[in-house]
Amino acid sequence: MPLGNAANVGSSCKKKGGFNLNRNQILICKVSNGKLTWQRANKTEMLAYQKSENEKLEKSRKVVLDSLLLGTTGDEFQEIPENSPMFRLNERGSWNEALSRFKLVLDESRKGIASQLEEVQKMQSLSSQKTQELQSAQSSKSSIDSQLRFAENDLISLKIAYDAASQSYLAAKSVSDSLYYQYQRAQNENAAILANRVLCDFGFVAGSSCTWGNYNYNASIISQYNIAISRTNSLAGSYSNTYSAYANGLSRVASLRNQSASLGTSISSITNQINLTQRDISAKQADITKAKENVSTLEIKETTLSQSTKLVDELVASLNSLAESHRFSLQAFLKKIEEINAAIDGKPLFEFEKKEWEVLVSDLRETRTKVTNSFYELLRTSTSLSLELTKAVNATK
Repeated sequence: MPLGNAANVGSSCKKKGGFNLNRNQILICKVSNGKLTWQRANKTEMLAYQKSENEKLEKSRKVVLDSLLLGTTGDEFQEIPENSPMFRLNERGSWNEALSRFKLVLDESRKGIASQLEEVQKMQSLSSQKTQELQSAQSSKSSIDSQLRFAENDLISLKIAYDAASQSYLAAKSVSDSLYYQYQRAQNENAAILANRVLCDFGFVAGSSCTWGNYNYNASIISQYNIAISRTNSLAGSYSNTYSAYANGLSRVASLRNQSASLGTSISSITNQINLTQRDISAKQADITKAKENVSTLEIKETTLSQSTKLVDELVASLNSLAESHRFSLQAFLKKIEEINAAIDGKPLFEFEKKEWEVLVSDLRETRTKVTNSFYELLRTSTSLSLELTKAVNATK
């Protein structure tokens, strides 16, 4: 094949090292007399020309081969597994579930009115039971509230007694506390006087220091303190007892209040349950009326769904057949790739004869096209099945 424009020996050229053909004669562009002109190629240059042509042919054929193999990792060139979304298994499962639910609804609608009446009777019985529980809870709360009122009145008296005992105890304690330091001083001073008297009695000390001084006055202070502390201790017992009684009263009032509140909560809960049960009874009675009306409507739908079931089954069978056809087309394509790889293994692409190469490429293109066509036919049928399944599911509603 010629490279560049047709040329004659000696005519000017532009690219040094470029090749051209003139009547099956290979020309090369090189410098002659300081100019680039076309010259006859020598043996080495002719070999370079042939190598260049082979490389270009190799490259162009590789581009063709790569374009046919490119993208063969896509969905259409993968075998369709049995659990593939292509088969719409989830949608078919949803359809089967919807159809089963519809049949169940139809069956229950035909024979469920008596069952619904039985449910109404059970709910009425439950309502009566809850009414009795409510009356019992209200009676218990009334009794607890009565006890609570008495306990609260008693608590007032206990609080008054506790406050009085507390005041008396604190007053007595204040007196004994105020005498304490005088009592300590008197004790210490009289102890010193007695010690001094012993020394006087044995003659170790004499004179004016051997007197009784404030001994009697101190003894009076000590006596007053002992009386005050005795009264304080006595009143402490009364204070403790009235406090215990008051604390017990508080505890009883708190317990009764908790019981009253708990019963109040139970009364509210039972009342709500009764209201809900009555509401459910009304709703169920409305359902019974509606069930009779629904039976005729459901029977009309049943005829439509039978037709949908037939069409879905036909599309599923077609889908399985197309999937098998795609599998065979894919196997043929993969086998053709293996054959081509074996044919070109270790052999440059430019060495293939033109007709041999065209057959090889044509066969590969044909098997690839079959895979693509079978896949998209499968995809179209899958889409049709999806649409029909959606319509069928909607028809059950």
